[in-house]
Amino acid sequence: MSGLQNTTIAQLLYAERLPLNILRLVADMDTILARLGADNRKLTWDRDHVALFDMPGRRIALAWANGPSAGLATCLTLSAGPSPEMTETAQISTAPISIGHHALCSRLVERLRKRSQPIAVLWQQEPGPVTADFLEALLEDLPSLPRQILHRCYESA
Repeated sequence: MSGLQNTTIAQLLYAERLPLNILRLVADMDTILARLGADNRKLTWDRDHVALFDMPGRRIALAWANGPSAGLATCLTLSAGPSPEMTETAQISTAPISIGHHALCSRLVERLRKRSQPIAVLWQQEPGPVTADFLEALLEDLPSLPRQILHRCYESA
């Protein structure tokens, strides 16, 4: 599949449980997307811990888990990538937000980092759109390492 767009995924890792109101976080994300020009967006929930924002050409996902692995109290996962409902050509020509997936994900992560202090942020690219199942599987691959090792191995906040 040549030309398939990548999804950028960021996992924000926390050593302590976050006192975040997830419903408010999702509402704030919806407001941010509206300000960026994503007027035709649809919010769906998959399970209790994955919010998917689908719009023409783009999918933004926000997922969270408490106690995802030893040494980690919380993980917030944020992704920006192509929509599963669009063809490759339509994704490129009708995307309502003018910046690329990686730049959008980076911008959203910076907003989250201002609210909270993750001990690390793990970044990766995945071809095509992501699903709630894929995001859930990422949690199973999180490192079970002491906080000091995470600081040395990954980008520190």
